[in-house]
Amino acid sequence: MDNIIIMNWYKKTLDKTKKSVIIAQMKKEFIIMRGLPGSGKSTLAEQLAGEAGQIFSADKFFIGDDGIYRWDRDKLSESHRWNYGRAAEAMNKGASPVVLDNTNVSKYDLRALKPIVQHAQRLGYNVRIEQPDTPWAFNQKELETRNTHGVPPEDIERMMRKWVKDPTVDEILDDFQARGSRNIGV
Repeated sequence: MDNIIIMNWYKKTLDKTKKSVIIAQMKKEFIIMRGLPGSGKSTLAEQLAGEAGQIFSADKFFIGDDGIYRWDRDKLSESHRWNYGRAAEAMNKGASPVVLDNTNVSKYDLRALKPIVQHAQRLGYNVRIEQPDTPWAFNQKELETRNTHGVPPEDIERMMRKWVKDPTVDEILDDFQARGSRNIGV
């Protein structure tokens, strides 16, 4: 009988230790989403966040108390600052994964991420960039019909021209100094 009690105690203790080790080994994640409007970016963000994660989108800034989306080009910079602040606060509290769901298409967009990437790294977050690989991700006509905010065709075309192919976290931190103008546009 004593052997059974000792074995049960050992098993419970071992299980707790294993859980502690597993939790300690889990890396906090900050995921930067990027993609053209209608490409499946927000759907992928939801999948990557899972049940435990938090998603932060600058689009939320433009949704009024009545639930209606009203985009305003003049408030775009403000919406991104607001969104970065929300994501930073979630990381300060240890949330994971934290998903930043914005288009992030151009060098300008990606350079603006440098402070929040640095913040995430200071807090011990693994930072990665994700984008949807849907068959229509760069099909302008399909993007025009799939985007939920009515982004005009000329804006989608402009974003496609500014698209930075396969950016890295290191390039964001280095302000794209090594890249120059290569890999721009779809």
